[in-house]
Amino acid sequence: MRKKKSLSERIEQVSEVLDELSNIGDMLSSSFDNKELSYKFLEILDRLITVEYAGLYLWNEEEKKLELFVSKGFTEQDKIEAEKTAMDRHVGWVYKNQEILNVPDASKDKRSITGKRSFKVGSRVWIPIIIDGNSVGSFGLACSKKHGFNKNAISALNFVGKIAAITYFNIEYKKNLLAREGHLKNIIDGNMDGHVLIDHKGIISSWNKNATSIFGWEADEVIGKPFTETIIPPEHQKDHQKGMDSSLKTGKGKILNQRVSLEALTKEGDKIPIELIVNRLEYKGDIFFSGFIRDISLEQEHMEMINSFAKNLKEEVDQKTKEVHQLSTFPKNNPNPIVELSFSCDLLFYNDAAVSEFPELDLLGGEHPFCLFFKPHIKPIVENGLKDDITLDMTLELNNKKYNCKIYLIKDLKKARFYLNDVTEREEHIKIIETINKDLNDSINYAKQLQQAIFPSNNEIHKDLEAFIIYSPKDIVSGDFYTKFDVPHREGSVIVAVADCTGHGVPGAMLSFICYDALATAIKELQLPDPAAILNRARELILETFKKSKVQVNDGMDISMCILNPKTKELVFAGANSPLYVVKKIDDCLSEKDAANKTHYLRQIKGDSQPVGYYFDLVPFTNKVLKLSSGDSIYLFSDGYADQFGGKRDKKFGYRRFRELLLESNFLPIDKQKSKIEDTLNEWKGEKDQIDDILVLGIRL
Repeated sequence: MRKKKSLSERIEQVSEVLDELSNIGDMLSSSFDNKELSYKFLEILDRLITVEYAGLYLWNEEEKKLELFVSKGFTEQDKIEAEKTAMDRHVGWVYKNQEILNVPDASKDKRSITGKRSFKVGSRVWIPIIIDGNSVGSFGLACSKKHGFNKNAISALNFVGKIAAITYFNIEYKKNLLAREGHLKNIIDGNMDGHVLIDHKGIISSWNKNATSIFGWEADEVIGKPFTETIIPPEHQKDHQKGMDSSLKTGKGKILNQRVSLEALTKEGDKIPIELIVNRLEYKGDIFFSGFIRDISLEQEHMEMINSFAKNLKEEVDQKTKEVHQLSTFPKNNPNPIVELSFSCDLLFYNDAAVSEFPELDLLGGEHPFCLFFKPHIKPIVENGLKDDITLDMTLELNNKKYNCKIYLIKDLKKARFYLNDVTEREEHIKIIETINKDLNDSINYAKQLQQAIFPSNNEIHKDLEAFIIYSPKDIVSGDFYTKFDVPHREGSVIVAVADCTGHGVPGAMLSFICYDALATAIKELQLPDPAAILNRARELILETFKKSKVQVNDGMDISMCILNPKTKELVFAGANSPLYVVKKIDDCLSEKDAANKTHYLRQIKGDSQPVGYYFDLVPFTNKVLKLSSGDSIYLFSDGYADQFGGKRDKKFGYRRFRELLLESNFLPIDKQKSKIEDTLNEWKGEKDQIDDILVLGIRL
């Protein structure tokens, strides 16, 4: 015989059960969603009773079926079969009848299992999940032995089911509540207006994104602060508070439920015009004020623009009316001849200037000059039919004079109005100007021939040198020039130079003759392979020439000059405000300042910072001696190429881009390199004007 438990033992046992049930309630109620609730539910079942198989089903309202939410001991095939046949089995019966079903001996169960299972059941129990009298699902447990669930176990399971149902209801309620709150927030945030909610104390409790856009305050900066002190200007704060107090007492207010315009403050303290609609709300005994706000600054600007446009339009209409009135008297008072003919060639009108110019018009009988002109030139146009009024520009020769004539053919009035302008004298002046211009161009073109006579021919340039010349004057003649001399007493050595004289066109060309003569004289006098000495002497000769002028001449030339021996690869360079570029294969002499690609680098050899001509601080020019190698290239040039504007942003081509171009094209044959450099310039310049003379001389050893 089993020993009877004492009262204290029974109390302790009951206390343990209550603690366990309390823990179960805490576990279930802490679930955040139904999936988490389901897994905790199975965990609790394992704590209460040992089961081999379990299934929790919840009603899916959209699909109108019981959905297996979570299971234990089921294979994937078991899950598919269980959910598919749920309404035809025990789970469906329990859901519909809202009753607990206990099957202590499954072998005697008359409700057969539809479908196949991977396990055999000895006993099972089904518990309904009920909320407010409505079934939301059921859960079942099974084990392989018979009579696996006693009365106490079923009571505990029923208790857990009720807690689960309550928790499920809370989760769904919170989910729906959050969805509604989110939907309401989306509506308010998606509204094109700003929205502000304040309580009965005037404290801001809600502030949407568009309110931030209007006023500059973020929501977390203003929520909890007084509305009045946030956006109401100080001079209106008392009136705002008075109106709010009145609305709280009476439920009425001047601005409630209607659109009003007023001024408001931004975060930066600027005043802006707004349009406001305020609604009074009551919720659970508390009072709130909901305000929709719209910034009407742009509307006011548009209205001001419309008013300004209307005012300007009225003024313009008034002015045009005045002008029309003046035009109505214009033909009579016009200083130039005006004549009107009907389409049948009748003389309708002529002003005083026309009578003065054509006295025969006073003789209204017979055919007048305009009739004689009208018949062959205008009448065929009229007879072909006019769709609209048209204007013709023609030239008339009457009485040994030439007139530009604007003829208006007015369809509805069936008349032609002639406006004449005597251009006889102007035409004579144009002929004189054209003659002068032709003579001038002939002289400049002859000067071009003289200038090109001082340039070495292509044969002279290419003698002993693999070279190219790009020479593009801005005008017919140029201030840039290039030259080549043999070096006295140095067989095989040549002098090559590229010079840029001050200015371009005729002045630059005239200066180029002076500078060329000075260079040639210096070379002949000195008989030295010394470019610096040649530039020093050329400067002396140029300044001596300038001294003969009655005014001070501050011009001169920039120049790059080399003495080069192609056989020995020796080069001596001197420059005046102009550098020399040398392209070599990469070697140990490569500097970080040099432009370079994978195989070659470009080194800039700078000349002296002074021109060959007048300068405030004259110093002797200096030589730079270089030892070159086969395959090296040298480039002499004026500033015209780098200074040419073009490209998408209308910028100068620039020296950095020029150096990169020389490096990029250096591997090409010399004639192809010339074409590449010319094509690049033309593409860069596009339709823009050339701004200076362009000269580039390239030599490859």
